[in-house]
Amino acid sequence: REYGLERLEESEEIEGVRRAHAAFFLAVAERAEPGLMKLSSRVEPLEADLGNLREALGWFEREGEAEAVLSLAGALQIYWYVTGRWSEGRAWLERALAAGGGAPDAVRAKGLLAAGYLAHYQGDARGSPWLRESLALFRAAGDAYRTAFAQFCLGVAEEDEGDYARARADLAEAVATLRAVGDRDVVTYGLLHLGIVAFGEGDLDAAVAFGEEARAAAQEVGDVDA
Repeated sequence: REYGLERLEESEEIEGVRRAHAAFFLAVAERAEPGLMKLSSRVEPLEADLGNLREALGWFEREGEAEAVLSLAGALQIYWYVTGRWSEGRAWLERALAAGGGAPDAVRAKGLLAAGYLAHYQGDARGSPWLRESLALFRAAGDAYRTAFAQFCLGVAEEDEGDYARARADLAEAVATLRAVGDRDVVTYGLLHLGIVAFGEGDLDAAVAFGEEARAAAQEVGDVDA
């Protein structure tokens, strides 16, 4: 491997190879993204390619391709979260958001969603505003699924902040939309968090009802974590 890399560095093909490598692993991350967004998937296949994903992110960043960094790091939102690489994910995303002012709204929305999600879990007050901005961009684009997913993430953040009224409204709307588009995985977590909100508001009957509904939904999709 070291010999091959040494010879490649000496060749005129190196930049083309690096571009092809980065493009390949951007496609890998984007193919994995729908499964990751279900919150019930496993990340081991991506874990095996972490070095390649980092190399791709680094190449895009060095080339000034902030849009590609947002697409790749944003696609890995749940991967960063599940593996505890919150700071690393945020670092890629925040640098790209700062540099990528011209990125399409859909790409910027993905980056804001991932950055906001990770920032919230690190106790950073910027998390919720980023999530709200992401939600607004997805809604303006007419992307029902991503709008609902962003609204779910925002609802969880509002719940953790103790803003139960806003959390209840956002989570309920997210669950309704997700059901309408045929999602079952995130619906399970939406119901679970609606139960937490109800508990926080002192409505124990509603908390139990949401908890039972979430458990039944989790059993349907085979999600042992939920």
